[in-house]
Amino acid sequence: MPNDAPDFFEHRFAVPPEADGHRLDHCMASRYVRFTRSEWQDRIRIGDVQLDGARVKPARRVKAGQVILFRFEKPPEPPVNSDYQIIYGLDPADDLLAVLKPADLPVHPSGIYFQNTLTSLLKRDYPAITWRLINRIDRETSGLVLFSRTRELAREMQKLFLAQQVLKEYLVLVQGLFPKSRTARGWIGRKKESRVRKKIYFTARDQEADSWVYRRSAHTDFTVLKHFTHPTENKQYSLLLARLHTGRIHQIRATLSSLGFPVVGDRLYGVDEELYIKLIEKRREQSDYALLGMQRSALHCYRLAFEHPQHATALNLQAELPADMRAFMQTLHPLRS
Repeated sequence: MPNDAPDFFEHRFAVPPEADGHRLDHCMASRYVRFTRSEWQDRIRIGDVQLDGARVKPARRVKAGQVILFRFEKPPEPPVNSDYQIIYGLDPADDLLAVLKPADLPVHPSGIYFQNTLTSLLKRDYPAITWRLINRIDRETSGLVLFSRTRELAREMQKLFLAQQVLKEYLVLVQGLFPKSRTARGWIGRKKESRVRKKIYFTARDQEADSWVYRRSAHTDFTVLKHFTHPTENKQYSLLLARLHTGRIHQIRATLSSLGFPVVGDRLYGVDEELYIKLIEKRREQSDYALLGMQRSALHCYRLAFEHPQHATALNLQAELPADMRAFMQTLHPLRS
């Protein structure tokens, strides 16, 4: 795909109260973990990071409310899996579109991805139609994504999602022998002391969540479909059906990690947080992938069911388990229930 993105990325933000008095290089490294503190120091020295419009030293102490501007050249966009499939839609009398998104394809522009996204692919393949995104899933997550031709239908679909009138089910492979079924109802949020700023946590205890940076209610039901064991290693796995009653960021991955059953292949919420730190700091070794099991998070948006607002008919959309997850499970031995 052609890359028409600007050559540079530029962003401004105000120093938050919790960073008051910190060194500028420390402030940048803790907020944007993609670059190490040493890399931020280099960028500050050459002027790619400015404080209130002026060049300063990396050791400069910042004050709450000061404006930090940083700028850097965008790297080439990484290649993606562009093999998406239309599983519902393209009928002129129906404004809804359902797409089966493969893993390793961002839904919309974000971070270093501008053209290599699902929305860009649809724009390329259907230039006469303006598709409006209805739901989102992570880049590594495969499964169902909905679009609308019209603003009106997109608005009605959003109402259904907000009112919890859309049945949302995911298939997810986790490490460990998960109990037969479990309801996880509690809070999703960020902890002040977390080493990774973007990481989310789940807890069922109100008192624990009270100390978090923010919290939002979360509710997920999990049911075991199959237990597995590795033929040569002392490892067990579980294939789960996860039903979402709320739609929080990283809800399934964060909840399962906090419950002690990390998603196979999950670098952020996986078996060892240090693996994600090593990835960010470009210290990842080939042996680390063996701990993860798969090259991506084994999470798949399997089913979306709702009443179609345009036709008042029940719609049950399903996407079978993708080949990479099936291939991994074929290397395991199923356990009797």
